[in-house]
Amino acid sequence: MEDSVQIRNADIYFLFRKGQTLQQLGTKYKLTRERVRQVIITILKKEILHKLVKKEVVNNSSLSNYDFMRSEEGKELIRSHIKDLFKVRRTFGDEKNKQKILIILNKAKVQGIIPEKFSSVVKYAEAVDVNMFSLQKLFPDIIKRIKDNGTRGVGGRRWSRYYLRCRVCGTDTIRHRCRGYCRNCWEKSDLFKDIQKSSRLRHLEVRTKQVKQYIKEYIKRPEVKMRMKKIQSELINKKLFGGNREKAMEFYGKKCLKCGLLRKDSIAKSGKDLCVLHKNGLKNDNSIENLIPLCRSCFRKYFWKKSL
Repeated sequence: MEDSVQIRNADIYFLFRKGQTLQQLGTKYKLTRERVRQVIITILKKEILHKLVKKEVVNNSSLSNYDFMRSEEGKELIRSHIKDLFKVRRTFGDEKNKQKILIILNKAKVQGIIPEKFSSVVKYAEAVDVNMFSLQKLFPDIIKRIKDNGTRGVGGRRWSRYYLRCRVCGTDTIRHRCRGYCRNCWEKSDLFKDIQKSSRLRHLEVRTKQVKQYIKEYIKRPEVKMRMKKIQSELINKKLFGGNREKAMEFYGKKCLKCGLLRKDSIAKSGKDLCVLHKNGLKNDNSIENLIPLCRSCFRKYFWKKSL
């Protein structure tokens, strides 16, 4: 039983020196952290005594082993030994931490997150999700590369905060527009198109309501009404008279062919323009001779006689 406990305690001390924490050792051997600490201190004191006896420090002293350990000289030796122990722990922990960080940096490199794109160590550490101080301590070459990116470029300044040149064309003379693209390449990029598309979809309902409200207010304007009326008359002229309505009006002097009422008098009297009629009744015949202008009353009389 005692042999198994001694073996366990020796394993605990060995693993503690290799960098494992009190919590990890307590979980592994089903002990509390305090008990693990006591085991480590006990073995540590024995190891210190063994070294001191070997150096004949204790033998040359008039004090017993216990009193020597409690003396100022003994305490100083214990402190120095503990510092050496934790120096070994830190060295082992740094190597272990360096391997983990290296795996993270390799994954980030595959995703395109490389030091050459950054001029700030803080921004690079945030991008790869790694502690900045660990980077500075374990990867000085990466820190140097990032700081080299901060050197001034063309015109005495950097092209942008995070990029040395355009991601597409590689220029550093055309000004930076957004996210590593120059002004010429930004609007052609897929990223810009995706942003525009998502923005349109996100504000589609609001924009539709705004457009409908604007149209309602727009068509009520008097100048717009006149313009729409003009466009409508041009469409009717083209559809029904082949575009010859105005030509027929000028051909007959812009007056009614029956009563001689002028066009401007008709507009002043009834607020409506002269009517144009197909003389032979064929709507496909849009020649100027076949289109005759009539006032409203003559137009009604003509159709009344025709109906009889």
